[in-house]
Amino acid sequence: MRIFGSSILALCCAFLPPFAGSADDVPDSYTQDDLTRLKTERDAARAQLDALESAADLVETDLNKLNRQLLAAAQESRRREEEAITIERRLIDLHIRADTIERQLLSDEEGLEELIAA
Repeated sequence: MRIFGSSILALCCAFLPPFAGSADDVPDSYTQDDLTRLKTERDAARAQLDALESAADLVETDLNKLNRQLLAAAQESRRREEEAITIERRLIDLHIRADTIERQLLSDEEGLEELIAA
């Protein structure tokens, strides 16, 4: 059965009018018009149930679609976060290399100055 099927059936039953009267009020026989009217009411109730089940299926489909989109967005967010971390690490490495090269350049300049002074 569909996920929401039993819930919809319970909802439909909640809106049915309660049985009025006692067993003495129930006629012993029914006319053809009574049976036709009851069949019409039954068919209308079935049509309502089918419409509600169709609506529930559409809602379920929409929820599944939204869930897939949410998962895709979360995966994309995680991918971007990992990419940002990788870029930050590369930036730190570049700062370290720049500092190392700057110190080496200063050392080489000092050595050059000493060589020129000599």
